[in-house]
Formats: sequence, structure tokens, C-alpha cells
Amino acid sequence: MSKITNVGTIKETNDYNLFSFIKGNRAINRGHVNKLKDKINKKDLNEIPLLVGNKNHKTGKYPIIDGQHRFKARAELNKAIRFIIVNAIKSDDISTMNTNNSNWVNKNFLNKFVEQGNYEYIYYKLFMEDNGLKNLFSVCTTILNNSNRRTKAHEKDFVEGNFKVIDKENSITNILYINMILSEINSHKCKNSFFYFALLHAIYHTGFDRVHFINKVRKLSAKFKGATSSTEWLDIIDLVYNRHNQGIKNFKPIIFRDFKSNK
Repeated sequence: MSKITNVGTIKETNDYNLFSFIKGNRAINRGHVNKLKDKINKKDLNEIPLLVGNKNHKTGKYPIIDGQHRFKARAELNKAIRFIIVNAIKSDDISTMNTNNSNWVNKNFLNKFVEQGNYEYIYYKLFMEDNGLKNLFSVCTTILNNSNRRTKAHEKDFVEGNFKVIDKENSITNILYINMILSEINSHKCKNSFFYFALLHAIYHTGFDRVHFINKVRKLSAKFKGATSSTEWLDIIDLVYNRHNQGIKNFKPIIFRDFKSNK
């Protein structure tokens, strides 16, 4: 007959000052807190305790390892907090625990490493914000890796804290050129990863003439009406780049059709 062993004791308190948030954990999502409060008001199932670390001897507080949104929601509703003190789990383990959780997205990993003072991620965040790449993590990672296509290896490095900027100067040159193209097109339909990856594929082609292409874009910007995949965008880029160039001296057309979609 199997035996049941107690491996942790659930504690309960209304003293919210006993807890602290861990630097580098997920940023609080206000919308998620509000949804939790609505659920608690409808039916309070106080069954899932917080996981906290040992009390900090300097602050006298328990660091919340898992459950900070539940803590915030219950505290704002003046509800009791249930918690378990776990000794084996460290603050950094929570990202591993949540890797398969839809709420633990790239933004959370970025915030985690930024708050830990990782210079590469601080630069990443500034690069993303300064160049209109909000939430386009796969695009930003690809550009900063000086690549023309996304790879699982690059994205794995990003979530594991191993991301490195390969060549800042080249990355800046590429994003400035891409943003010049976007300013000429002036269409919100191009502000998606499909377009970025198609254009990255094009500009990395040997012989790609950036001046030629942007001049063609200015004349044929109406061609960029929208597409539903990177391959469709590349067809448009191909059309614009190679159209009516017979009279241009020494012009060499480029075949862009070797693109393999990475989306």
C-alpha cells in the first residue's frame, strides 16, 4: 500500500508586506491581474499557493518565485495569500519552468535579462524600440545576428541568455535601409515579419543594388499593396527590382526565387 508523504507545508497570511518580487522575473501584466481579479470575485478558488524562496534575512521578505500575478490580484482584493516555501528552486529556475507556458514569451525573457543588467539584451531592447520592431522578436534577432533568415539556434540562444550582437554597424546599416524602404512604401501592410524576411533575403543577395532598388520603390510603391507570406512579398520585390531595366547600362538582374520560407 502506497504512503503519502508531506513535502511542503502550505501557509496562509494577509500580511502582503511579507513578500517581494524577484528582479528579472516576468514584468507584471496589468490586464492579466485584472482578469484574475474578475475570476476571484466570481468564484474564489484559493487552491494554488505561491511558490516562494526562503525569507531574506536582510529584508525579512519571501521572494515570490512563481505566482506574482496571483499575489497582486489577491492583495488588491484583500484576500488571504497561500504559499509554500521551496528551498530547491532558485529565482532563475522559473524561466525554465515556464518555457512551455504561453505567458512566458520573448518579451518576458528580454525583460528578465535586461533587469539582470545583461548588456547584449539592453542593446537588443533599445535596437528594437528605436527601429520600429516592437514585438517582432524573430526579425530583431535575425538582423542582430547578421543573418537573412531566422534560425532555431539563434532563438534558443535568446531565451537561454546567450544572445550576442554579431556586428552592430552592419545591423544598423541594414535596419536603416529597411526603414528607408518602409518610409517610401508608407503602408502598414508591410509592418510584419513576412515582409522583413523577404527584404532581408533580397538585400543579402550578391549584387543587390540598394540605390537601384530604393529608386525603383519610389516609382513603384503602389505595387506593395500587401501579401500573405514571405514568398509573395519576394515576388513583389522581384517585380519592382527587375522591371523595365533594359536601358540601364551594366544592369544585372537578380533571381530571387531561391527563397525558402522560414515562417
